[in-house]
Amino acid sequence: MGKNISSFKLFEQINPLRFYELKAEAKKKAIETVREEMWEGKHGAYDIAEWVIDDDYLFEPTHKELEEVFGSRYNDDLKDAPMIGNTRKDISYISKDDQNYYLHCAKALDVNHLEMFLSWLGFSLIFWYDTSYEFLDKGTYTEIEFEFLSDEDDFTPQQIELWEKESVAATERWKNHMSSVLDRITESIEEKYSDEGIEERIESNDILFDEEGNTVE
Repeated sequence: MGKNISSFKLFEQINPLRFYELKAEAKKKAIETVREEMWEGKHGAYDIAEWVIDDDYLFEPTHKELEEVFGSRYNDDLKDAPMIGNTRKDISYISKDDQNYYLHCAKALDVNHLEMFLSWLGFSLIFWYDTSYEFLDKGTYTEIEFEFLSDEDDFTPQQIELWEKESVAATERWKNHMSSVLDRITESIEEKYSDEGIEERIESNDILFDEEGNTVE
């Protein structure tokens, strides 16, 4: 009785390639493949959301802003510390590439220089020691609320009116600042998922590919 002979196809052994060894089209495929796998949390992508907020100067106004208010030597007063520090406690956010974006960080905000902080917000010198503030996590961004501490009888009606105007302006400035902080967070995340950012991750994680640009273990 004859026997059926089954034929088997021998698969060639895949020789893993580094990114720089790939051809141009395969490099494009490799970048897209790694990007998709990062969205799935691979290649250390789970750490990105935490990494972008792990910054002592996360909440600091830009150098340009501080220089415009305090002059070029403002750092002499800050002594190489941020005006608004970052304790990293209970920061919660959704970046602006999502329509439900928000930033809550009340417990992480650490004002290191009260006078400079109030001056940056736009309060006049006469109000610095008569103004208290509180950060509150509500709405789209962490909000700031102000309170006038002194007896209003110690100030003229014009001064009280000025404080009220400055507090309204300061509230709006703070809102814009929080928006700017979330912009920076969003940009930092987008950089990690850009072609250049992915190439850097490929190299740092020593990711290997087949000839077509698919990742291999």
